[in-house]
Amino acid sequence: MSAPRRIVTTTDASGRSAVESDGAPSAPGPRLTVLWEARTPVDHDDMGGDPGAATGLPDPGTARFVRLVLPAGGADAGDPGALSVPLHRTDTLDLLYVASGEVDLVLESGRVHLAAGDHLVMQGDVHGWRTTGPDDCVLVAVMLGAPARPDKGEP
Repeated sequence: MSAPRRIVTTTDASGRSAVESDGAPSAPGPRLTVLWEARTPVDHDDMGGDPGAATGLPDPGTARFVRLVLPAGGADAGDPGALSVPLHRTDTLDLLYVASGEVDLVLESGRVHLAAGDHLVMQGDVHGWRTTGPDDCVLVAVMLGAPARPDKGEP
């Protein structure tokens, strides 16, 4: 699978729209690549930036644009039922798009099969992932950081 290409636009000194950068993000990861990050509300004088080697979840009021690659065969190719990502909860609103491959969204109440072209809105719920096809699954998402929900514990 090829490295992600990120194009960032800007307004140049003459007031015209232009490409500011075109290439790989500064710190592409093997599974999770953070492409861009911005505080909300977005201000025209500060539209965010390259978070570098950002780790963890976005802080409340932060929008993070990410690419997640889930390897084919689950966490262990010898176990077709293995989860690629175990059940967990995030304090984020996640707007996801399945760019390629297939994956099961694992919820406490069951599974939902997703395939290339599907969209998902996840509202800080307990979830996990299990790849189901012969190829890696690529998810593209915007994660919006939210305050912690003390009424909802970890699974």
